[in-house]
Amino acid sequence: AMVDETAALLGSVWNGRQSSVWTDPLNWDEGDVPDATSAVSILPQVLQQGPSMPALAADITVEHLRVGTGSSIDLGGFRATVTGNLDAVGGITNGVVSMPAGGLLGGTLPSLEIGGGVVLQRPTVTTGAVEIADGALSIRDQPLTIRVP
Repeated sequence: AMVDETAALLGSVWNGRQSSVWTDPLNWDEGDVPDATSAVSILPQVLQQGPSMPALAADITVEHLRVGTGSSIDLGGFRATVTGNLDAVGGITNGVVSMPAGGLLGGTLPSLEIGGGVVLQRPTVTTGAVEIADGALSIRDQPLTIRVP
């Protein structure tokens, strides 16, 4: 059962109509820039309303993050902290993804830091280092590929 039946099912949805600036409210369907309690959806590119994909100019923290097919997020060398689940079918590039509290993980990522119990939900590829600090990475039957340049 949903706690709040009036809540948006997708959370904060990127539309990319204005620019690639993450902090511009005009790039978000509801006009609210995501915060640490947000479930963020970057829809598949074919469903985007604008041509721009998000790019960061500072570190961010969100609760959940979904990057759809053909879409991407450029971290710009910054850190994206995800305290819940991360599904990056589209790519996340140029920075560090941190999962300090565990959750489900899958997709294409840059460097990855794990601090909780993370479980792979689909094949996962990183293009940088993988660090498991205080936690565990459960691979189960999913492949993890680490491609360090």
